[in-house]
Amino acid sequence: MNSIFGRMRKSLRKAGRTPKLSIRTATLRDIPEIVDVELAAWGAEGSASADKLESRIRIFPEGQRVAVVEESGARKIVGFVSTMRLSFAQVLQLTSWAQITNDGYISSHDPGGDYLYGVDLSVRNGYERMGVGNLLLGEIAEMVVKNGIRYGLLGGRLPGLREFNDRRISGGLPPLKPGEYIELRRDDGRLFDRELRFYMSIWSMENLGVLPNYFSDPDSLDNGVLLRWPNPLYRWFFLLGLPYRLPLIGRLVVWLNAKVIKALV
Repeated sequence: MNSIFGRMRKSLRKAGRTPKLSIRTATLRDIPEIVDVELAAWGAEGSASADKLESRIRIFPEGQRVAVVEESGARKIVGFVSTMRLSFAQVLQLTSWAQITNDGYISSHDPGGDYLYGVDLSVRNGYERMGVGNLLLGEIAEMVVKNGIRYGLLGGRLPGLREFNDRRISGGLPPLKPGEYIELRRDDGRLFDRELRFYMSIWSMENLGVLPNYFSDPDSLDNGVLLRWPNPLYRWFFLLGLPYRLPLIGRLVVWLNAKVIKALV
């Protein structure tokens, strides 16, 4: 992540313009810009509307983050990540993105839930190579650790599934089932699907399996894959007892480890 951003920053410095990238909590004033980012990333059908974004910010403000770039003295939102907390019981009942998020309004948010669920991650076109998406994923990891949440959870896409099966059918072969496709590997041993490969390259990420009809996504044939990231510090809250709960020691441990984990993600 840091190396990608570093190379981009160096090339832009040579061109005489070095953008400053920062992450902060989203506010209601950001909604028009976030709508633009969403539309560019997902189109009119798949993007979040202004009223859905307002609902998310009002219900769980600390779980909504924006990536901001400063160029030539002007600031612009180039990325957005939206999260909500879920209970164990809610995760057991998870069938689709619309069902678990109440169609994106996150009114089902559980403030004490053991899971921090990734509702949405969007990056403005032209800024993907700056590592904006990676930085926003790092924010999710840091939120999980700092707040003592047990797991991070997200539903990933399988953007290569339709094209892969189309080629198999054209060659006279039967299509692979989604469960077979997520296990498919290239000759070098790495996972075949590029997006799944990216997520599974994150330290400690777990693949919990396919979710049929998870969302409307023709490239994935409407399938999602449920991914879980366990908080490596979660047990410390219980194993270390009182020392961990002392304000100075606890904050120092969480801060240091959150920074390390954010860098790994």
